[in-house]
Amino acid sequence: MKRKIGKKGVFFSTDALIALIVIFIVILAVYPLAKNKRDDSEASSDILKILSSVKIGEIDNAYAKELISQGKIKDTNKSVLEQIGDFYVNNEPEAGTLAQSVLDSLDIDKNIGIWYGDEIIASVSSSPYETSEDVNLDRQVISGIEKGKDLKGYSSRAYLSRANGVNYFYFGGYIGDGNITARIDLPGEPAEARIEIAINKDFDLYINDIFSGHYENSSSPTTPAIYNINAYTGNFNSGINTARFSGQNLYIAGGYVRITHNNSEYGLEKKRFIPGIKGIINIYDSFYIPGSLNSLSVFLHYKSDYKTVFNIENKTVYNSSSTGENSVTIDNSALSSLLNYSKMSRKTIPYRFVLANVSYIANITKNIDVFSVSDLSGSMGDCAIYSSAPYCTYDCCRADGSRCQGQSCLYPGTCSSQECGVCPLNKPLDKNYLIENRNVCNKTKLDLAKESNIAFIDSVLNNSVNRVGLKAYQTTYMPGLSHSLSNNSVSLKSKISSWVAIGNTCICCGINQAKSDLVANSTSDKSRVMVVMSDGQANVGCLEQNTGNAKQDAINAACSAYASNITVYAVGFGSDADAATLQGIANCGGGKYYFGNVSEIVEIYRQIAQNIIEASYHEQTISSSGNLSTILYPDSYIKMNYTSDLIPYGLEFTAETDIFGNNTSEGSFTVPQDSEALEANVISYSGARWTDNVYVFNNTWQSIFSLSDYGNFYTLLGDPYAVNIPLKYLKKGDNKIKVTTGINPGNSTNGSAFNKIIYTLIKPAQGYSKISPVASGCKWHIEFEDSTSIVMNIPSAYSGTKVCSYNSTLVSYNDNDAINNAVFSLLSSFDLNSNHKVETKFSEQDLEISSNEVSGIPYKWATEVQVRTWN
Repeated sequence: MKRKIGKKGVFFSTDALIALIVIFIVILAVYPLAKNKRDDSEASSDILKILSSVKIGEIDNAYAKELISQGKIKDTNKSVLEQIGDFYVNNEPEAGTLAQSVLDSLDIDKNIGIWYGDEIIASVSSSPYETSEDVNLDRQVISGIEKGKDLKGYSSRAYLSRANGVNYFYFGGYIGDGNITARIDLPGEPAEARIEIAINKDFDLYINDIFSGHYENSSSPTTPAIYNINAYTGNFNSGINTARFSGQNLYIAGGYVRITHNNSEYGLEKKRFIPGIKGIINIYDSFYIPGSLNSLSVFLHYKSDYKTVFNIENKTVYNSSSTGENSVTIDNSALSSLLNYSKMSRKTIPYRFVLANVSYIANITKNIDVFSVSDLSGSMGDCAIYSSAPYCTYDCCRADGSRCQGQSCLYPGTCSSQECGVCPLNKPLDKNYLIENRNVCNKTKLDLAKESNIAFIDSVLNNSVNRVGLKAYQTTYMPGLSHSLSNNSVSLKSKISSWVAIGNTCICCGINQAKSDLVANSTSDKSRVMVVMSDGQANVGCLEQNTGNAKQDAINAACSAYASNITVYAVGFGSDADAATLQGIANCGGGKYYFGNVSEIVEIYRQIAQNIIEASYHEQTISSSGNLSTILYPDSYIKMNYTSDLIPYGLEFTAETDIFGNNTSEGSFTVPQDSEALEANVISYSGARWTDNVYVFNNTWQSIFSLSDYGNFYTLLGDPYAVNIPLKYLKKGDNKIKVTTGINPGNSTNGSAFNKIIYTLIKPAQGYSKISPVASGCKWHIEFEDSTSIVMNIPSAYSGTKVCSYNSTLVSYNDNDAINNAVFSLLSSFDLNSNHKVETKFSEQDLEISSNEVSGIPYKWATEVQVRTWN
């Protein structure tokens, strides 16, 4: 008995098992096995319960201790059943050996075995199980155990301790004219720099007065150029910086300087620096008040011998004829008496600073180059205006009984009412022949098109510096019926008189030719315009666009023209005109659509000519005939004191959308469900026009900014470039934004295709993995939204050869690695437009990884364990 007691104590470490075995022996001796299935079943159940409750570290079994000392059993808190299962799922022979040791220690004189799934791993028996006639069993399911599957797992968390900060210096809708300086305050050490501006001429860049490259101008005032100045980022410093654009009579029609630095703290701007000018002070701009405005002041540091005017909203807050260098503070008491602070809070406010006697001189007018693009297809030969006239229907008899000869009387006007009458009865004719009054065509559509174009020429060429050209299209472009840009009205009108109507309708042919001629023979300092007229449906396409749809080809041709700073107006002539296509042409061409019937078409052309002239006159550009020299120093500013809203907790980062790039001037951005919008601005390249309306779509389009709220004469108002979108209008998910531009409230049209949204979000900066079998990491290749990239070991101690990628060409990682899974989760959460580029930049030092072995968290798989007894 000592041997048996010793073995019982070694395995269970309790006296309870001794008693249990004694009970088993007594029961087996008293009752025949064949008649006591219940007792055998209870025995197997009790054994199974005990094996699943006793810890492997509590047994005093020599083999179990040996496994512990060898390190093969690491977790001594596991139950005996779990430890056997641990060996089992890893196909380790210790599973059977340990299980057999357990059964041997019971010393039961009965057949008994342990199964994991369908596999027996240990047994004590006197007869084979396969030949048994009576079987009793009990079972238990163990989660997280399945042969060939992992028993333990890992979880990881990847998180950013910080990200690089981004500072923007926004130029206004028009900043000129001369050398231009931006003052930029940086809260951290600069890492990267980029400039995006619409600028009229080539320039040299000086950063903190250090030459930082020569650059070419942008292609048009509504088409910005992007200048990567990373090579000169080292010329910036933490603290106060200047970026000076040096050239001849420069102006910037919107844009920004963007600098990435190593300080991730976000601070709402309380001092808006005004760009410096050395030349002619001429600024149309705006500023944004992020909270409830408490006080406002303006500091102007300038040098001028001319009268200067500073307007906020449409109110003159400074008007001075002081000469020489001036340092002027317009304090809060003066401004609060002129402005309504409550209405200014959380709004974009236009302001303007100009030389009063310069801004409206006659030579502000911009010369015009315009093409009239006219439809001369066959339908233009249709009659437009009818009149009533005598018409002889058949052969006619004169009063004397003689007849009009042949068929001549079948045509209008060949027989007069005096000539035609009732044929005498003595003349043998089949019928009586009477004169009828019938409608006669006085003018065709082509006749009216000629008159309209002549009126258009007279209106535009009223100023001899303007030029008009003619482009005619039918089935194709008709060079013989067209005329190059000219101010010779006689020659132009002579060409119009030669027009004939024939063939099909290739609208894109005329637009493409007009664009080509304007690009080749006009200059960007002129107003470049075309007026496209059609009376029908586009039914011939163009190879330049090649969409397979003639109507879309025409619209795309207008988009292409607008991208070359050419404004496209469209005219629908008559009820058969394709209004949808022509409206699309005007929308994408930045112009306006007009419809005219036969009585209106000539006057419409006169009106279009007047609108073009007016748009050219109401420019923000100054062309000075004198040798003016003024200076606005870049330390001038607008200072705001406001009560801001609470900033949520999380990592702050700034992102830019793609350009709008469509003919509706609409863009969108997404606020993820786990994020909060902190700030959002839509930028608008309005060129010589004004950014006049911004809308947000929330079931319907809602206006969030209207320049006409401040006045109908835009020349007296500032021109916003960055319009803030109040947070109350934004929602989680997609937010659609629309921008229009105009020269007055009645002349509003779509904005530039190069507009976009720049926004700052606060969001959790961490990614979690699923429970995974390994946690090793790899060498990551990561691409950022600005197309730069970084290679880093994650975790930093990783020294292996595995490569993972998250970039626009490849996303690749081991999904069963907890660390890689967590990193992917983090990177994808900062990829807001799903282009596999990460919005916010960070370094290897900014990314931290925590990884833990997970125990006690079962996998989805499981195994059934059985203890069977049999006879």
